[in-house]
Amino acid sequence: MHHSQRLRRTSLLTAVAVFVVGLSVWVTTQSMGQDNNQSSLKTEDDRSLTNRGRLTPVRTIQVGSVPGPEVTHRYVGKLAADQTSLLSFQRSGRIVTIGVNEGDAVKQGDIIAELDQADLDAQEKQIQSQLDAAEATLAELEAGPRPETIEAARARVRDLASNLELAKLNEKRQQRLRGQQATSEAEFDRAIQNAQSWNNKYDAANAELNELLAGTRKEKVLAQQATCRAIEAQLQQVQTQRRYSTIVAPFDGLIARRLLDIGPVVSIGEPIVELVSHVLEAQIATPPKTAAKLAAGRQVQLAIGNDLRVGTVSRIEPIIRRQARTRLVYVQLTHHGDLPALPEGKEIATCGRNNQGNSWISGQVVELCLGLDNTNVAPQQYWLPVTAIQRAARGVWTVMVVPGKQSSGVCEKRAIEVLKTDGNLALVRGMVTRGERVIANGLHRLATGSQVEVVTDNQATSPVSLPGDET
Repeated sequence: MHHSQRLRRTSLLTAVAVFVVGLSVWVTTQSMGQDNNQSSLKTEDDRSLTNRGRLTPVRTIQVGSVPGPEVTHRYVGKLAADQTSLLSFQRSGRIVTIGVNEGDAVKQGDIIAELDQADLDAQEKQIQSQLDAAEATLAELEAGPRPETIEAARARVRDLASNLELAKLNEKRQQRLRGQQATSEAEFDRAIQNAQSWNNKYDAANAELNELLAGTRKEKVLAQQATCRAIEAQLQQVQTQRRYSTIVAPFDGLIARRLLDIGPVVSIGEPIVELVSHVLEAQIATPPKTAAKLAAGRQVQLAIGNDLRVGTVSRIEPIIRRQARTRLVYVQLTHHGDLPALPEGKEIATCGRNNQGNSWISGQVVELCLGLDNTNVAPQQYWLPVTAIQRAARGVWTVMVVPGKQSSGVCEKRAIEVLKTDGNLALVRGMVTRGERVIANGLHRLATGSQVEVVTDNQATSPVSLPGDET
């Protein structure tokens, strides 16, 4: 029994001791918490007093005054000569001359190749002889009969007239003798027939004389003229065959390929050389919406790697290609590499650094660089420099706003959402409105409620850091 009383007493003392220790710990903790709260309050009061005593200089920009960045899009295409022709002869024959090689420059009208024309030489001589004969005959017909011929015809008419008169006298004599029955009927008939024969001969000779006196008939002259023209047409056909025997450069350009050499006999239309023009043309496949924004005459920038040149849109394909759903844009540029000056007020996006190069040849892959303006954005969305925004807790972004129009004030923190960025500017929306002043940089120096002094109020692009700001 004494043993159980001793155990109860020991347990009671242990419980009392534990209670006393716990109470001591609680009292100590409460005392330390009050000291910490007082220290924290004192620190905040000191910070507030410090802030009120010193204004932090800041640079601000107005919301909605920053233009959007120009985003460059590239569209791939290929370079091609503005004109490409496979040149051939228009008649068959043996090649005797090819005066060009690959890479040679030619001018419009230069002779490139020729065929053997020996057959045409012989044919031309034969036709020329026929033409000379026909023209001589025509000249004779146009000049009319010679005077000697007319005089000979007149003499013949006079001779026949004498014979006719003698035959008529003999006929009268035979008729008188017949009445006296002094001649036979046969002699009388012979005299009549002889007189009639001489009369016919006289009429024929007289008609010939009248024809000579009247000159050549107009119809005969016209017929001979037609004969001459027919022969001249044959001669022109020979000249045409000569032209068909020669290949002439149809435009200024370069010989891309020489397909045959001297000696072989070629047929009509068989390619001999390939000629490409000096003028290069880029053929770019673009989305229909992009093509609709371009127009003929607009200057655009083309790039092969870092090599840039300026070209001019010459035309746009009027249809959308069914498989790729694109429209071809044709951009023309000259053979040399000079960059023409752009019209005032127009800028071209930069896709590289160099403006010269020797890689601009037909068949090369080329890119069309188009700068798309991001100025037009949805309502309540604004472009701000990335230096004007900072990350907050739980993925929220914030900006520091200086309310009002005064030169100094207390900055406020506003929550925003970043929609996209190009590295220098960010498109945002949130608790800001157009015209409000946003602190442009140096946000690490500020906190909510900081007293600030606006030293510069910009209405444009990215600000310049103030002295003491971190970059």
